Amino acid sequence: MAAYLGWIPAALLVGMLLLRWLGKKRSKLQVRFNAINSLCDKSYTEIITIVKASSQLLEHRANGDMLRTWSEGDYSISLLFDSDDRCLGVEEECM
Repeated sequence: MAAYLGWIPAALLVGMLLLRWLGKKRSKLQVRFNAINSLCDKSYTEIITIVKASSQLLEHRANGDMLRTWSEGDYSISLLFDSDDRCLGVEEECM
């Protein structure tokens, strides 16, 4: 009986480590965006080539700018583009 009691803390520890690892797993989309040194001044075409995904949402602004949003799982990123389709920067990023 005493031999089995030693396995209980070990099983709990393994379970906690596994949950922590699964909880912190980043989406592939997030990893690809993080690999880009600077988004500013990159064209939309350059960005979709690097991240291997087109944006899912497009919002036109009154001044001619466009907000493009990508999402995968819990990760979402919105980039602002000018009228020439050049990235002005990150508008919002959620993990």
